[in-house]
Amino acid sequence: MKALLLLLPNLAVLLGRLLRDPGVPRTAMDEVTFSRLFDNREGPYHLYDSHDRPLIRAETGKRVLAALLDSQNQLVFLDDPGCLEGSVLKKTFWTREWLSNPVEPKPCSCGDGRCKGCLVITLHDSYAGPSWKLTFRG
Repeated sequence: MKALLLLLPNLAVLLGRLLRDPGVPRTAMDEVTFSRLFDNREGPYHLYDSHDRPLIRAETGKRVLAALLDSQNQLVFLDDPGCLEGSVLKKTFWTREWLSNPVEPKPCSCGDGRCKGCLVITLHDSYAGPSWKLTFRG
């Protein structure tokens, strides 16, 4: 019991850091909550940097898209404009750390009717998740 009491302050500090740091992905979300948020998504949008270079998933070579969730407060990455479940990295990220505010999609030249436009992104972390290394092509 005494050891547990000694660990509580450290746990509180770690938890506080996770809640304060917007760059930390929000992974503590159950499948039902994620599905509910994803069902009410905005997008998908292709992602580019400020030099008009597309964001690419290094493992597949595919262009990366984002769907905006929770009234544009969170985003998820995916690599299929059809939003197939297997193409979605099931981690949410704080939108304010990756995109400008307000979020203003521009027309996309991809020609895919499922794409709702494109967004300019700041690459916050090139390793978004397992098997998801992000890079710009160009």
